[in-house]
Amino acid sequence: MNEDKSLKVGSAKEKLLFPKDFFPVENFSYIHDDLYVRVLYLEANQPFILLSFELTSLREYVIEELKKRISKQTDIPFKNIWICVTHTFSAPHSRSVDALEKGDLTIKQKNKVFCDILYSSAKKAVTLAIQQKQIVYVGFGHGFCSVNVNRDISTKDGWWLGANDLGISDKSVPIIKFENKQHHTIALLYSYDVQSSIMEGSLQKDGRYAVTSDLTGVTSQYIESQYDDCVAMYIVGAAGDQAPLFQAKHHIIDKEGQIQVTDIHEDGFVFVKALGTKLATQVIRACERIKTVPYMGKIQNIQTQFICPGQKIRDRQELKPTHHYNYLNDQDQMVGVEIIQFGYIVIVGVQPELSSVTAMDIRKQSPFPITMILTMVNGGAKYMPDQTSYDRITYEAMNSKFAKGSAEMLTEQIVKTLENIKI
Repeated sequence: MNEDKSLKVGSAKEKLLFPKDFFPVENFSYIHDDLYVRVLYLEANQPFILLSFELTSLREYVIEELKKRISKQTDIPFKNIWICVTHTFSAPHSRSVDALEKGDLTIKQKNKVFCDILYSSAKKAVTLAIQQKQIVYVGFGHGFCSVNVNRDISTKDGWWLGANDLGISDKSVPIIKFENKQHHTIALLYSYDVQSSIMEGSLQKDGRYAVTSDLTGVTSQYIESQYDDCVAMYIVGAAGDQAPLFQAKHHIIDKEGQIQVTDIHEDGFVFVKALGTKLATQVIRACERIKTVPYMGKIQNIQTQFICPGQKIRDRQELKPTHHYNYLNDQDQMVGVEIIQFGYIVIVGVQPELSSVTAMDIRKQSPFPITMILTMVNGGAKYMPDQTSYDRITYEAMNSKFAKGSAEMLTEQIVKTLENIKI
């Protein structure tokens, strides 16, 4: 390819089509609203492709197979393929290798069906995105929305999960906008520090669990309804300690400081629609303010990794609020950082689920005016909380394979890498 050429972009989405006999699976009995995979294709001096599945997470073997198939289909190098998720908690999972080895025939068969659905949907969306590539103008902006809240709350027994209005929570919504030559919006890439978990663990009144794209699914669908032939791709931000403002199944602290759990069941879908539409509205308002310009130049792909100290993760079912916790050292952990840079925009992707404050620190120190932080990129690595979280003994700190100080090491590594790119 020529070194200097206009940026071309193509986008598409494809529904994940589950057969009727696929359910029940795990705890899910039916589909409340459809799940999609969205694809964003970028091409200048080299091609890049980003996929975002409306799923909780994806296993390493599924990601590797997806990359293998997409690379064979398109000749795009492995390193230029990002597989991401929206992190909705109300969706089926790909099973772990251990679960497949121990599971019965039904588990293995349904896992194969599930994976085949992902591969097939991805192939169709990738093909369509590349077919629709065109020269674009690009711009960046921020929305602002208060549909997330810090979920670490102080109780008499220690820190736990809830809604902490006084906790740190980034309300900004970074948006990259792509327009064609007629200034028609053809694609948006946006992120936000929130777990798409309004319906997480909520049991319907008839005793069933529902599959739903949840908060960000509604957001993307509403945005797309306002722009003809536009794909609104969401990738989760630094949401490790962030929850939706309202959840169907939620924790309440009573006057004695005790944790009470309540579930409003399917009434929670009112929250999904209300918060999703609110977030979408703010994205659209910000999008209308964004001025786009042609981009002629290179796209860079930078990959780096570093080692940070590890800690042992205990059984999640045993975790509870406490004022005393013994963090146990474990083997060091390798952490990768992937960066896409074009012009003054950098997109940073990592596997660990960061705290909102960590992403804020990275952006503050970044030498680039536009720095988007995405998590759960090319796999998930659970929580990487900030130092304060370990001091407080939060759920995220106890449920992390990274030792205290790792998030700060990650921040330093990313900023150092960005400074080298800027030079």
